[in-house]
Amino acid sequence: MKIVRISVLMKTNNSKNGLSMYRLTLHIVLTLCCAGLTGIAQPPQASSGRPIPHPTPISVVRGFGTATVVRHSNQQKHGLNVRPWASVTIENVFTVGWKQGPIVGTRMTVIPLGVDVAPISVEIVRAEYAANPCADELPWIWSIELAPVKSGAFFDAKPLRERRNDTLFDVAVVYPEDAMARVVDAHRIGHRNLPPNATPDTVRAAIDLHGDGTTDVVELSFCCDDPRKSTSTGCDHTCTRTYERVRGRWRLIDRGGPC
Repeated sequence: MKIVRISVLMKTNNSKNGLSMYRLTLHIVLTLCCAGLTGIAQPPQASSGRPIPHPTPISVVRGFGTATVVRHSNQQKHGLNVRPWASVTIENVFTVGWKQGPIVGTRMTVIPLGVDVAPISVEIVRAEYAANPCADELPWIWSIELAPVKSGAFFDAKPLRERRNDTLFDVAVVYPEDAMARVVDAHRIGHRNLPPNATPDTVRAAIDLHGDGTTDVVELSFCCDDPRKSTSTGCDHTCTRTYERVRGRWRLIDRGGPC
């Protein structure tokens, strides 16, 4: 498997290939905060400049992000990968990293979004802290590589409508692994229980971390000119916001937009 070690941020609104976010990174960029852990990945020696931490640490979980499932094949048709699938990887997480990162060799929970596929646990095989490619003054990011997925359900699953067979659906990732974490149907949450200006159609991921039916983390994806407008309607630019629920109230922990 070819590994690209440099994260790239770029604008894309191509819903057909399943990548509708403005940030596209060929590794995993994970929202993280935790202190005092041994074995935490450290910034590479080659990094220059002083790391800029994320201004709003997450409190309900050590790490959260979203990503895309990518199926790889040795066969192509019309330039696209086709069955049989040789491997499956988790790529393209769109949240910025914070001061300290994950422990390589530990695992995170991967939660499929919009499909009837059970969550799985995947090992972290590499983590690298680097300056944000979008701008020097933005917080540094964690670029994380996960081991290939072994679950047969990811090989056999059907893609979401308007998604390609090789980029078939998105996932949420939770660090450290959490067997209780589950996706919540945004249309069952109710407008009053969503973050400000959110609608069920702008929810990219809603996650219950404790298995009690309460939504603890929400990532929104919407048209930058209207926070209530879904990206599925077509946007010039895509923006994101991520919230956590703390003591019954929504707290903004991350936002993203075009570079």
